[in-house]
Amino acid sequence: MNKLQCVITLVVAILFGGAGSVVLAKALPESGDTKEAQRVYEKGAALTMDDLPRSRIQQSLRALQSPARERALQWLNSFTFNERDLDSLNLDRDGGVFYTDKAPAKTKNEVLRHDGFSYVDDTIDVFRLHSKPGSENVLYIDFDGHEIRGTAWNRTGRTLYQAMPFNLDGDGKQFSGAEKANIHEIWRQIAKDFVGYDVDVTTEQPEFFGKTTGHVIITRHIDAHGEPMPYHQTSGVAYVGVWGRYDFAYYSPALVYYDNMPRYAQHIADAAAIKLKRALWHRLPSGQTPRQFSSKNV
Repeated sequence: MNKLQCVITLVVAILFGGAGSVVLAKALPESGDTKEAQRVYEKGAALTMDDLPRSRIQQSLRALQSPARERALQWLNSFTFNERDLDSLNLDRDGGVFYTDKAPAKTKNEVLRHDGFSYVDDTIDVFRLHSKPGSENVLYIDFDGHEIRGTAWNRTGRTLYQAMPFNLDGDGKQFSGAEKANIHEIWRQIAKDFVGYDVDVTTEQPEFFGKTTGHVIITRHIDAHGEPMPYHQTSGVAYVGVWGRYDFAYYSPALVYYDNMPRYAQHIADAAAIKLKRALWHRLPSGQTPRQFSSKNV
């Protein structure tokens, strides 16, 4: 899997979550290996703290005050997850549930090779790309930096994070041709992951962020002031199942740290798509017909 695939997968995972009773299920084989049966914690299973094995998430639950612990358990019962997710699930001090994803290993060559896509048509504005213009459901892929304030990330961290723009060549004054080409490819790959849904995957900032507007920032693990971003040692973070809630904007944005993974567009797109899907957790309405790309942009 290359870097663009990682980013797309990560973004998608962030937006979608999952959830009846605790059951055992076989994990899908990976790389041809047979995996041991994984315990699956189903949505609405009335999961309690004692149902969980000894793990970081169980310790975090025990450390919370009663109201926050009850809120965390209610949140955990709102989606389906399996035993392997326990290493990635986290709780904030108020009982909010979010995922962190381990940064994939990088090699020297992967770090240096950042321009897998070097050209995009000059007629295409990569900061105004839309997969389904006019849809009430919007997934905004943010490449040009963003001030993060007044969110759940600030509640447990600093009052302001200045997320940096997507930058592969070290020149922060303008976006190079290679960077624009990668932005276009990352957007295209993420949009493909949402073909079956009534949603506009876009690189153009929405007028406002409501309960059906997802927001993922492709940024560095250090902000513009040299301070670490939330959970900066990971490949990214996102709250689970917050799509459609009145406080969706508070639990946004999802974050993808492209400099913590091999610098390929597919890695970044995969990472972003995973995070978006975790936030959505199957709450997006399916389209009546397959979603069509705007022909000018693809």
